[in-house]
Amino acid sequence: MIKASAPGKLILFGEHIVVYGEPAIATAIDKRAYATATELEGRKIVVISNGETIEADLTGKTESPVVKAAQVALQKTNATKGVQIEINSEIPVAAGLGSSASVSVATAAAVLKLFSPENEPSKFEILEIAHEAEKIAHGNPSGIDTAVSVFGGTIFYRKGDAEGLGSSEMQIVVGNTGVPRNTKAVVENVKSRVEDPRVSYNLFTISSIVKKARDALLKGSISDIGFLMDRNQEYLRALGVSSLEIESMIKIAKDRGAAGAKLTGAGGGGCIIALSNKPEVVKKAFSDAGFDAFIVRTNQEGVRYEQ
Repeated sequence: MIKASAPGKLILFGEHIVVYGEPAIATAIDKRAYATATELEGRKIVVISNGETIEADLTGKTESPVVKAAQVALQKTNATKGVQIEINSEIPVAAGLGSSASVSVATAAAVLKLFSPENEPSKFEILEIAHEAEKIAHGNPSGIDTAVSVFGGTIFYRKGDAEGLGSSEMQIVVGNTGVPRNTKAVVENVKSRVEDPRVSYNLFTISSIVKKARDALLKGSISDIGFLMDRNQEYLRALGVSSLEIESMIKIAKDRGAAGAKLTGAGGGGCIIALSNKPEVVKKAFSDAGFDAFIVRTNQEGVRYEQ
């Protein structure tokens, strides 16, 4: 039996533009998904998650990213037996926090190690498998979710290339709008309008904000980071990926003194993030308004094996 875990993530800057090869900044948070892999005698894959059990073949088409991650990992290790995977996660689903990617990463790591105990799987192997699995969830993912979940820390990401930033840990308030969002649908909606000069201008401007944010994060300037979060949100709003709930939560955060606040992930629902010197005050304001909220630490460890 092998247990692996991988962190969820926040996109701090650069949602949507990363799909077009522009940079984005993401960070690993202290909420994790855990995958426990156990060898089975039968040639099948069994996934246990949220009280439900899925059974699948070792090969063949699947609509489950977890099953896909297990299938690819089994193929890479030339395994002849099946595997049971038990998933436990602290990360809210469909909220823009990388829950799907973290589960795929943890699954890939656990299955690889279970069937090749003499070899420590490389992070690049795990990344490759998890990225294949994420294609089921998101169609043509940018790869940022899996990259930050595998490598951890805070990364400056351009499609296919991740640069670790030596930035400091921060506390960020995450507020959940309670509105599930469909990443694939929101991304496709923006893509369908990308030829519009106004849309392309917004995307280009966000790219320049991301580059400034990289420097602000390296300096650790809360006021500069917050200002750029607000600017990023302006252009996400102009792209049409914000919502009434997101805007309401941003106003609550700013009214309570947050240095900056914006949506995180695809938008259309999901979560917002707020940076404040008094995170507990902002968290309480969200809770008082009826929204689920919690405080996370950024810059956390990537995929790892648990005892």
